[in-house]
Amino acid sequence: MRYDHSYDPLAPVLRVKIKRPLSNLSMQILAKLDTGADITVVPQEIIEKLRLVPASRISVSSFNGQRTFKYFYFVDVEKF
Repeated sequence: MRYDHSYDPLAPVLRVKIKRPLSNLSMQILAKLDTGADITVVPQEIIEKLRLVPASRISVSSFNGQRTFKYFYFVDVEKF
């Protein structure tokens, strides 16, 4: 496991390939691992570059309890 020293505190990171399902569109990124997260979050830039289509909207809560609705996308993720 690798740790990124630009985060305070240090954060575990992993190189992954994110791919649009049923497509050849993909990106390789360095992903921050959050072992306490219930969902995977990707930056808007990746959504736009892979031209992802929203599958649905879901209600999400931040660490401070604030609830909001966000779009939900399907992606393939593999360790690179």
